[in-house]
Amino acid sequence: MKKITIQLKHDMVEAFIQLFSQYIELNYVDADDKLVMAVLAEFKITLMRRIIQPKHKYAITLTPATAIALQIFYDDFIDDFSTQPGNKLHQISNQVKQQYQ
Repeated sequence: MKKITIQLKHDMVEAFIQLFSQYIELNYVDADDKLVMAVLAEFKITLMRRIIQPKHKYAITLTPATAIALQIFYDDFIDDFSTQPGNKLHQISNQVKQQYQ
């Protein structure tokens, strides 16, 4: 499986950090949900490291595990593309589905 590269603007990185934080803090019973949240927690740390040096846009390479976790996160938890973070997650989810078919 190949890695996927995505482009995120600074404000979207901040929105993702905040969104992931809200979900990571919840207590999940299902092992599948815990796994998704563990991968997202690692990805959140990566994003936090990236914004230490502010840029307008960031090119972020997703490992297959992170890419699939983002797809599951959108499909199972968000599933709403009416917000900016939801829209970007929808785009990433579609890219992941296309890449890993």
